[in-house]
Amino acid sequence: MVTMITPVCSKKYAYKKLFAITLFCCFLPLILLYAETSTSDEADWSETEWDADELFIPVEQFAGNPVVDMAGILTLSEQQEIAARFTEFSESLKTDASVVLVPDTGDLTAEAYADDFFDYGGYGYGEDRDGILLLIVTGYGDGNGRKAHISTSGKRTINTVTDSRIDDLLDALIDGGAADGNYAAGINAYIDELHTIIQSPEQAAATKLKNSILFALGTGVFVFLISFLVLLKRYKIAGAKPYYNRAKQTQVHFASTDDPLISTNTISTVRPKNKSSESSTHTSSSGRSHGGGGRSF
Repeated sequence: MVTMITPVCSKKYAYKKLFAITLFCCFLPLILLYAETSTSDEADWSETEWDADELFIPVEQFAGNPVVDMAGILTLSEQQEIAARFTEFSESLKTDASVVLVPDTGDLTAEAYADDFFDYGGYGYGEDRDGILLLIVTGYGDGNGRKAHISTSGKRTINTVTDSRIDDLLDALIDGGAADGNYAAGINAYIDELHTIIQSPEQAAATKLKNSILFALGTGVFVFLISFLVLLKRYKIAGAKPYYNRAKQTQVHFASTDDPLISTNTISTVRPKNKSSESSTHTSSSGRSHGGGGRSF
């Protein structure tokens, strides 16, 4: 006779096991959701699908960066070089400067996209949020749809970077390399022009002093010449009659010559732009006042 002994689990152990399984099943979806979110956060922007209408996604990801290349145009070394130049400019001149490159702006205009990226991206120096943002729309490699737009913010920056100076900055960018697809060279030329337009307080004071001295010297020379000419006319001795009789001692001979037309040559010259000393402004979606301007290229 064989006796079989079957182990019997206690009710207390069975309840614990059932409770553990139930708890694991409840937290499993949360664990999977967290893992998916972490993987998405660690993904590089260049690997995600570009959607220009989702403006706040790149704004939150790249907020405050001096160089934002969502078009994948610049190399890492070019981004670092340009970012260093913009940072040095911003810190020394108290004006936040940056550049944003995108393939397109979706349903927004280039002006609206640049203004909103500046406002919601946390750009701007000081309470007045002085700054200047360059937006470059690169298109999709076919040369069409390329645009450049500059957005200025803050009373000092808007008044300094006038409409005519906006044109000068765009000329530097486009002619400096952007028109040929060399965006890094164009942006560096843009920064060079930016340094000539916006000056530090020390440079502005020196320039103002120099202009004051030149104005004083010019005024002194002008007053001297006027006084000299008045005195010269007052003390001028009545001149004698000319000893040379032009009517009697001058002869005039007319002769006919042939001048046949061989060819024509047309020369075209660029009409100089009107240099405006004013800055046109508009209001962005955030309610802030902006200056700036742009063009296609």
